[in-house]
Parts: sequence; C-alpha cells; structure tokens
Amino acid sequence: MKKQHPSHLLLVGLVILLVISCSRKKDKFINRNWHALTTKYNTLYNGDVSFIEGKNALVESYQDNYWKQLPIERLEIREEVALQSEVSNPSFDRAEEKAAKAIQKHSMNIKDRERNSQIDEAFMLLGKARYFNQRFIQALEAFNYILYKYPTCNSINNARVWKAKTHIRLDNNEGAIRSLKRLLYSEKIEMTDQELADASAMLAQAYVNLKHKDSAIAPMKVASENTKINEEKGRYRYILGQLYNRVRERDSANFEFDKIIKLNRRVPREYLINAYLAKARNLEIESDDQVAFLNILTKLEKNWENRPFLDKIYYEKAIYFFGADSLDIAEEYYKKSLATGTQDNYLRSLNYETLGRMKFDKGLFEIAGNYMDSTLTLLDENSKRYRVIKKKRDNLDDVILYEGIVRTNDSILKIAALPREEQLSYYKKYTDSLREIKKGELKRQKSLKARSLQNNPTIAARSRVANSTEEQKFYFYNPITLANGKLQFEDIFGKRELVDNWKISSLNQFAQAAEAIEEIDDDYDIEKDPIFDPIQYADKIPTDKKVLDSLGLSINEAYFNLGTVYKEQLKAYDKAVDKFEALLANNPEERYIMPSKYNLYKIYQANGNTFREEQMRQDILKNHPKSRYAAIVKDPFKKAETDGSTPEDIYTKIYKLYEKQEYYSVLDKLEKRITQYDGDPVVAKFQLLKALTLGKIHGASKMRELLNYLAITYPQAEEGQKAQTLIESTVPYLENLTFTQDTSGIKRYKLVYDYQQLQNENALNFKTELDTLIKNRNFNYLKTSVDFYSKDTIFVVVHGLKGKRQARAMNSILRDTEDGGVEVDRDGLFVTTDNYRVIQSQKKYSDYLKVKDSIY
Repeated sequence: MKKQHPSHLLLVGLVILLVISCSRKKDKFINRNWHALTTKYNTLYNGDVSFIEGKNALVESYQDNYWKQLPIERLEIREEVALQSEVSNPSFDRAEEKAAKAIQKHSMNIKDRERNSQIDEAFMLLGKARYFNQRFIQALEAFNYILYKYPTCNSINNARVWKAKTHIRLDNNEGAIRSLKRLLYSEKIEMTDQELADASAMLAQAYVNLKHKDSAIAPMKVASENTKINEEKGRYRYILGQLYNRVRERDSANFEFDKIIKLNRRVPREYLINAYLAKARNLEIESDDQVAFLNILTKLEKNWENRPFLDKIYYEKAIYFFGADSLDIAEEYYKKSLATGTQDNYLRSLNYETLGRMKFDKGLFEIAGNYMDSTLTLLDENSKRYRVIKKKRDNLDDVILYEGIVRTNDSILKIAALPREEQLSYYKKYTDSLREIKKGELKRQKSLKARSLQNNPTIAARSRVANSTEEQKFYFYNPITLANGKLQFEDIFGKRELVDNWKISSLNQFAQAAEAIEEIDDDYDIEKDPIFDPIQYADKIPTDKKVLDSLGLSINEAYFNLGTVYKEQLKAYDKAVDKFEALLANNPEERYIMPSKYNLYKIYQANGNTFREEQMRQDILKNHPKSRYAAIVKDPFKKAETDGSTPEDIYTKIYKLYEKQEYYSVLDKLEKRITQYDGDPVVAKFQLLKALTLGKIHGASKMRELLNYLAITYPQAEEGQKAQTLIESTVPYLENLTFTQDTSGIKRYKLVYDYQQLQNENALNFKTELDTLIKNRNFNYLKTSVDFYSKDTIFVVVHGLKGKRQARAMNSILRDTEDGGVEVDRDGLFVTTDNYRVIQSQKKYSDYLKVKDSIY
C-alpha cells in the first residue's frame, strides 16, 4: 500500500473543513428564511386577520355625531379606568397575543441585529392592538422599540405616525405636532402618498384638539388629496368642510361638500347625505339656491336608499319651512323627524325644543311644557343648554298657573255680566252639544247590543255552546265535522288570528261588549237628565259683588305676575307688554299701577320703541311725579343716591341691623318699607327678611305663616322659592328637634351665661374679659359671642369646648382669679351644640333649666 504524502493529507483536511462550513451556512440560511416565512404566513397572518376583524367591528359600532366636529379616527375613549385583565375587544387581544408569539418564537437577534425581516411588522401589530385596546402607554413602548431597533425598516414612517397618534390620545398634542412636523417637512425622509395622508390627518387632529382650527385646514387638505382610500376621502373632505364652516368660510366649505357629492357611491352613503345637509345649512333662506335645494331635499326624501337618514332630511326641511314662516308645514316635518324613531338624541332634542317653542308662541303652554320635558330627558344635566331649558320650563309652570287663572276668572266675569236670558242661551248651546254626544253614544251602544246578539257573543250564548259541546264529539279525520267545528268556532269567537292568548283576548272583547250592553238603561230618558238643563249651570254663576271683585283682583295679580315672568325670565317682551297693558286697562289696584308702567317703559326702551318709551315716560312724570320711578326715568343715568334712597340700599342697611341682632329695630323698619313699596317685586326681599327676623325672636314655628304667604304670593321670585324650601325642610327640622343626652361625653359644648337686656353693657364687658383670657391662655380653638335670645334676655357664650370634662375645667379656670381668671359670681351653664340649637330655635331655655340635671 502506497504511503500518502503529508501535504496530501493536509489538502484533504482543508477540503473537508470547507464542505462542513458551507453546509452550516446553508443550514443557517434555510433556518433564517423558514423563521421569516413562518412568522409572515402563519402567526403574524392570523394576528393581522384578528386585528382587521376588531377594527371593522369598532368602526361599525361607532356612532358619528355630525352635529360636532368629526374626529379623524373612529375610537370611543372609555372614561372609566379598566382593569388590566379587562379586554374591550377580544379580537385586539388575540392580535396582541399573536404578535407577541411571533416575536418570542421567531425573533433572530444575532450580534445585536434582527435577522428576521418580519419582526418589525410584529411589533407594529403589537402596538396597534394595544392602541385600540386603549392601553396607550404599552402601545408607545412598542412603537418606540421599532424606532430604536429598526431605523431602516419599511414600516419606520408608519411607526412614527402611530407614535404621534398615541401621544394625541395621551393628550400630548404639542409633542405630536413637533414629531409630525419633523416627519412631514424633512427633506431626508421619503414618504408614500398614503403615509403623507395619515401623518397630515393626525397633524390636523392635534391642531383641532388645541382649538387651532384655522391651522388644521392646510394639513387636512393635504390628507384629503393624498389618501388612496375612498372612505377616508369622504371623511377627510367632510371634516375639511366642517373646519371651513368653523372659520366662517362657507363657500370653501360648500366646495368640499360638493366634492363628496361628486364621489357619490364611492364613499359611504352617510357622508353623502350629511354633505347634502351640511350644504343646505350654509345656504341663505332668501336665496334662489335655497329654493333649488329644497327640490334636492325632496328628491332625497323620496329615494328609498335614504330611509335610514329620513330623520335628518325631515329636520332640514322643517328648518327651511320654519325660516319661510310656513309654521304648520314646519311642525309637520319636525313631527315626521321624530316619528322615524331616530336614535340621534341630539336631533330629537332639537325637534322637541323647537316644537315646544312653537307651541309656546301659540299660547299652548301645557303642550309646550311637555315638549320641554321631553327635551330635558335627552340632555346632560351638567350642560348649559340643560340649565337654560330647565329654567324656562320652571318659569312655564308659573305661566300655566297664571294663564289658567286669567282664562277661568275672565270667562266667569264675562258670563256674569250678561243678562239672564243671554246666560241661558249661552248654556243652552253647551247642553245641546252635550245632548248630541250622548245620543250618539246611546245609538252606538244599542247597535253594539244588536250586533252582539246576532253573532252570539254573550255569556249566555257561550254557556249554551259550551253545554252543547259536551254532547258533541270531534273527530279530526271527519271532514264534515271539521268544517262544522270551524264554523262553530267563528260563530262564537269570530275570525281570530293564530296568535298567543287568542282566547283571553276574545273573552276581553266579550266582556267589553257585555259591559257596554249592561250600561244601557231601558228606563233612561235623556230629556229628564239634569246634566242637559242649562238652568243648573246659569244658577252657579256668582252674583255676590265681593266674589266678583275678588275674581277681578285675582286676574290683576295674575296679569302682573305673568308680565313679570315674561319680561324677566322668558324675555318674551311682546307677551309682557300685552299683560301689563291688560292690567292697566282692568282698573287695577294702586300698588300695581306704577310698577306696571315702569316695566312697560323698560320694555319699550329695550325694544327700541322710542315713541312708546317717551309716552310712558311722560305718563310717569305727569301722574306720579313724586315717586321713585319718576326720579329714575327723569335721569336714568344718575348714580344711586348716597343717602340710601333706593330700595336696594335700604335693604342693605336693614340687613346690617339684622346681623347686629337688633331684631326689633329690623321689624319696625321692615314694616314701614313693605307698606311704602307695596306691589314692587323688591317687597319679596323685605318679606323674607321679616320672616327670618320673626324666627329669631319667637322661634322657627313663627316663620311658617309668613313663609307660606311668600311662597304663594311670589312663586316665580327667588325669595318665594327659598321660602318654599324653608317650609318643606328647614322649619320642620327645627320644630322636631328635642333635647338629647350626651352618653359619650365627647360632643361639642358651649358655656352659656344669661344676662338681662338691661345688663347689655355688663355682658359686653364680660365677653371682653373672656376674650383676653382665651388669648393669654392660647385657647385658639375657643371663641365667644353675645347672642340674642328674647326681648328680655341675652346670652354670653363660649364656643368650641370639646367634651363635658373640658366644659367643667373651663368653669374652674374662669373662677380661679389668682391664676388670671375672670371675676364671675356663677358657673356657666354647659350645653351641647345640639341642645343649644333647640334652645334658640324653639325658645326653650326655661325648659332646659328644668331637665338639664337629668340630661347630664
């Protein structure tokens, strides 16, 4: 055997090593591509499918509010904080799971470099799934990882846009604007048209969020021109039209809406219809374009494809006819819009509100109130619109009340003023109409009885049939018997539909028929029924002069209150003028004349009716020259007198006396001012202060009578409403208070020293000594006061003692004159705060002295 040369062996070894190395590289190349293919066509593909399903479901469930600025992206942000385990959409959760699995199983991070080209797509999917699951911080981490680890990947621009979107959701609009501007205006970054559209759209959204709508127009225009998706074209152009409307560029807005209309079926129909309607709102009612557009709305209404949008189409037509003063047609279309069963609560609220306003203008106040109630149920209680309508609705209750008083009393007075013959003639027409109605009812009942007997629907007939069926036998396969059975069924029950509870329903009909028949009284004589006698109605008309005068006074009071409500609360100046003028023409009491004339003067001034304003001014100056109203109209720009001559200044001065507890002086001054300003709305303030003063002097129960008077006399005024609240809650609470024991010994206490009113100076000196002691001992938690109790008694009170022990200790400190105490000949009476409230509100000091030992 020939021996091999060592150099040959070396060559063979090198060949073997080369073969092994190539084999390993080939295996590594195959393995890398296998991972990439598996990532793309298995795990990542399933994640993308789930993500698309979740996004489609999100879009379908989202309801756009076209009454507000549309958002770029349809995503409803949850207000509540969701737990980490909660999932808003299972599809996004599955997409996130698949993306994470692709990263974990197929990532090939070799030498700090990712060798699998699909992992950046997996991170994109991970971030987007988290974004739509509203986990924005976690989504931001995924997008930041792409920007950090894959700066050269194909999806880098997409990641930058999504990062900016996430910052917008986190309310970092300024940061999003900065990053998007760098992306859009950088010369080094190349972007596709769709990427340019996405980035521009989000830049516009950030500007909109910051209320910079004019700045949002330019990027929104770029987005609408570059997007390749028709749905986005329609949405972006509608948003652009809205932005133009916000900056009052209607022509530009209509130009964008026209672009949507030209797209026609290439965009979702909701964009098309809302573009038509938005354009309609931008047209002038008087213009020829608006008339032409009415024809377009009519065509939209007749097109069966537009049935889901009839609520809005009817509403726009209603607005058109309302603006053209065709109020009956407008009302019809408002009702049609509601009849579609629209789920757009804002649209429903607009329909109800407008119908309520129309009914109010016609004087149908109860119907108007019902429409307002319906409006309020659709609004947010914290919104300004809710508060405005709620206030009008509350005022409408007063209008309904007083209009009813005027209508009823005026009718009685007019009939009472007629001669007896005319009264009888009036009521004869009324009773004749009632008689005709009754005759028609009797005729219907007799006809029903005859028809019911003919068809055997009575209980007796059913009993007869039921008894006879016991003798009959029904065989399903006997066609003659079957036919007879059907006829018998129809004879008893009639032709009945095959529905649940058909027999019970028929029995109800039989019961109603039987009840109607039983109502027929064969002995009834319509001519003898007193309800059709006009004399009984005429006899009820009041003839007593006092009663008639009281009805007239009630009308005048109602006129005045109506005028005030229309003027102050509802701003319905024309109606206010009608009421005040009707009051002045109805021989009113003196207290109503001057305020009514002054209110008319102010209304004419507000309406710009200078002729009537001057007439009323001269009337006030001529007929009431010494009144305060004359001083006001003579020089309306003159400032309030420094001597406090206005009612407001007088009230302020009296209230300062009230704060000083000079209650008897307050009562004396209030009585004079109430008489002086009788009939003026300012009297309500004086009356309420008087009620509170009576409560301070005599206790809570003494307030009730005057508060009742206030609530009834001034129901529309703030003081009347406050009086009603006091009657319903505060006064009953104070009246039901009783002395209670302090079983815990840790309640708040007061030390009470009683003095006679004649010893007022001594009481004030004692309070000063107490204040000095409290300051020297640093008892900062204590304070003192001199409290009114009755005409003869006042209290010096130490407040803020914590518990019974501290109250006793305080008594000892005050008696210890050697250690800086106060010279006092008696201990203070310690009382819990609750019991002191009973003493003052019910004036039961003497009762407390009798029971204090048993309480403590």
